[in-house]
Amino acid sequence: MRLDSPDLAAAVARLERQLRTVKLALGAVLMAIGGLSLTAWIAPQGDTISAKQFMILDADGIPRGMFGVLADQASIGMMYTDPSGNTRLEMGVDPNGTPRLALMDEQGRVRAEIAMRDDGSPTIVMTDSSESRRIAMSTSNDGAGQIILFGSKFVNESGDTVSAQRAMFGTFANGEPAIVFSDASETTRASLNMSADGAAQWRFFGPTGTTTRAVLGVYSDGMPIIELADSTGMASFRRLGGMLPDTVVGAQER
Repeated sequence: MRLDSPDLAAAVARLERQLRTVKLALGAVLMAIGGLSLTAWIAPQGDTISAKQFMILDADGIPRGMFGVLADQASIGMMYTDPSGNTRLEMGVDPNGTPRLALMDEQGRVRAEIAMRDDGSPTIVMTDSSESRRIAMSTSNDGAGQIILFGSKFVNESGDTVSAQRAMFGTFANGEPAIVFSDASETTRASLNMSADGAAQWRFFGPTGTTTRAVLGVYSDGMPIIELADSTGMASFRRLGGMLPDTVVGAQER
């Protein structure tokens, strides 16, 4: 194509018109920002425009989004609203450098959040209409992963009111799977584990969650086991396999 071809000239003309349109649009946005008395400052430096906040307006001039420094003056992020002005999405970086993404309902309540812990491991939390945690999914840097289901709230040992962890499904760092069930105070009462060699067992715990009271499982070779223990953890009944001689009754050290 020659440099003086009609096609090239037309393309340049279109670009010039588009550039004028962009300039006009940018000017309108900046005027709207000033009219809304935002705390933004604009400081052109070479080819860069610096600002504390940028506002996004819809066709009627109503603010629908913002990008910049947030109200705490320490976090930076984006916020998007619905036509009624309710914030529906937030994305930002907290003062400690942690990134996060939050989704809100029409009442402004956070219903889902994606974030990272201080060690860099990711987590996803979903909440109910009272913003109480109901489901959390996470993975650790060592490869372990888990899904946690929450129940009603309770006051923990620190005096904080939190949603109780009632069930956990996950894998350890070595890939071994596990399921854990807890009571309303987050005390572990039952678990199902499988070891790397294929052995699996259910364990049932006492009210403190520290003493195993019953075991039902199989070893890696398929040999079944049933065991019952008293409140101190001493086995009072144990049976391996299906033969009567394998049954032991009495207080035996576990």
